[in-house]
Amino acid sequence: MALPLHDEVALVAHQLSAMSLAAQPRQRPHLRRQSAPDPHLRALHPQVALFLNSDLLEELEDFDRELEEMLFHRQIGRGHRGPEPVLMHSQLLETIHRDYVNLNANALMMNNAVVVYNQAMGNQPMVNSATINSRMIGHPSQNAMVNPSVVNRMMPLHPFSYEIDPSPMAGMYPTIHDDLKVLSTITQMQDTTKIKPLLAILIQRSPTEIDTLRKRFRTMNGGTDLETAFSYVIRNERQSVKYAIMGLALGPVLFDLWLVQTIKKGDNDDILIDIFIGRHADDIKYLLFKFYQQQQATMTGRSMSSVLDVATSNDILRKALDIAIESTRTNGHYYVVNELLVLRDTDEISRILKAGFLSATKLFNILLRRSDEHLMRINNHYRLRSRDQALDEAIRRCAAMDKMTRKIAIHAVRSATDPTYRDVMSLRDALGSKSLCGNGNNEKLAIRMCRLHWYKEHWRQVKAAYMRHNGRNLVDKVNGRSGLLKDVLVAMCSV
Repeated sequence: MALPLHDEVALVAHQLSAMSLAAQPRQRPHLRRQSAPDPHLRALHPQVALFLNSDLLEELEDFDRELEEMLFHRQIGRGHRGPEPVLMHSQLLETIHRDYVNLNANALMMNNAVVVYNQAMGNQPMVNSATINSRMIGHPSQNAMVNPSVVNRMMPLHPFSYEIDPSPMAGMYPTIHDDLKVLSTITQMQDTTKIKPLLAILIQRSPTEIDTLRKRFRTMNGGTDLETAFSYVIRNERQSVKYAIMGLALGPVLFDLWLVQTIKKGDNDDILIDIFIGRHADDIKYLLFKFYQQQQATMTGRSMSSVLDVATSNDILRKALDIAIESTRTNGHYYVVNELLVLRDTDEISRILKAGFLSATKLFNILLRRSDEHLMRINNHYRLRSRDQALDEAIRRCAAMDKMTRKIAIHAVRSATDPTYRDVMSLRDALGSKSLCGNGNNEKLAIRMCRLHWYKEHWRQVKAAYMRHNGRNLVDKVNGRSGLLKDVLVAMCSV
């Protein structure tokens, strides 16, 4: 019995990973799920297709076909997001992201099917396989056998990820030695008069480069940490300035940990939602890992639950945070969504929103435990049932829901369905869109812009979407601030 050749398998995997899902500006992209090419697989070897769940793929394709017919006439318009009856940029990205994830899952299924077949036949694998770290691909198995070349091409990047390149030379860049010399001058400063050139260096750096700068700064300056040196210099600055600069010196994961342990009770519950709600389980696990690493180093013995008790007094938020730190939420990129569970969850959410007495626990058990792809399909089903009203808009208009439950639920849904729009609305809130005077909250604004600027592609999308929604550039809005805070925020907008 002839086995499929490695070159043939590699060719199909390459074609699956490289298929273009893009559309021309103002044109509707293909919305159908890109399923595994069964005829091609059978041509390679008739037994390989037996390992694919063809019945489930057919059911999912039937649903997508119905959705496509509806969207063909309605152009997936989200009435509360824009007046034009065409796909907006954020929606186009959402659609492409969904099909990209489905395509990647099918590429992985095909590759694993070949591996399983070869193992069943007692033959050596015909593809290059490797054991991939579960934190890298979000798979519960520590021994998932996949083709690393395929995985590297299909790894999705997501905002607020804590991933950094661990290779020794990853954070090195041409001017790093000159930058370290400039940064080392912070140890001789007494105030922020000459701090701007140092901030300009940090603002431009990626999370991996920040990590490398921190390690080399500590070596050059006798064990002094970068954030320790900066914290002394900014000791007399406003709290908003401290948040922005400490974030630049710490990098994503350490900044989030610092915020959780620094924010005073009740002051910034919204920031706790930003940090914990709607996050990938891998990110939460890594955040907890770094937290307990810190506790071991300082021998304080605190738990994350005890820290969160100090950070907030809101019982509803604590329930949501407890669910989040369980880290049981599936990442979803390499799992086929359970369509029956989607339908049950959609029914349950519809009942909750129509009920006079709302159960936050039931709602959180769905929105905070399901994968992004699962929530995206719930949103699609809900829109089909509710005259194209998006789920987050339905939650926003639910009169029976208290303010904190509404904030958490909307953030969770938008994190899965439209993270760009989520972050635009978060910035508008920090800038004072809901305030009668439009003053906003500088502390919240500094934190959110600092957390966003590290993810350059997403940050560009957020700035462009902000312009479309508000008719004004974000940099023009932050120019209304004053002093060092304005300088830092304007520089972040330029990244």
